[in-house]
Amino acid sequence: QGIMACARYQRGPGGEGAEAGIRRHEYLHQLLSGDPQQTKCLGLTDDEREGVEFAAEYVRLVAGQKPLELERPVYLLDDDFREISFGRADVWAAPDLFDLKGSDEIDYEPQLAFYALALARESCLETVYTHVMFWRTKTKVIRAYTLAQLQFIVGEVIARQSDPTLPPT
Repeated sequence: QGIMACARYQRGPGGEGAEAGIRRHEYLHQLLSGDPQQTKCLGLTDDEREGVEFAAEYVRLVAGQKPLELERPVYLLDDDFREISFGRADVWAAPDLFDLKGSDEIDYEPQLAFYALALARESCLETVYTHVMFWRTKTKVIRAYTLAQLQFIVGEVIARQSDPTLPPT
């Protein structure tokens, strides 16, 4: 599912859902980086606010005293230093990668594998832990990956992406 099923995904223009997602991420970053008294809910519903607050508490619990990098640019390069993929990690506290999502019906493993592989290479880590936090259900999925596992997952996605028999999605 997820990116594996949509290896040739082409991003379209964002809509109301994308704007709401931006507001949720901004609130998460406010909670993690600023004075809690100064945070603004940015027009979030009570459910969104509570879900994002759950995620912020979880990040603080797991990360402890580790520095948090918010909206961390992530570049995955090939062996010739050409960009394969670019994205932004919601929260990086090496070796933990946190991502805020709404739906737990989608498998985000391929997307996070790209981020985790790039961050593992950059930080010389053999293991990375991904934490997908679902604000709607206040649940999380935690996975540990070795560098070899991440390389395999990313390799599979790239192979599917290069397959001309797959239609763009």
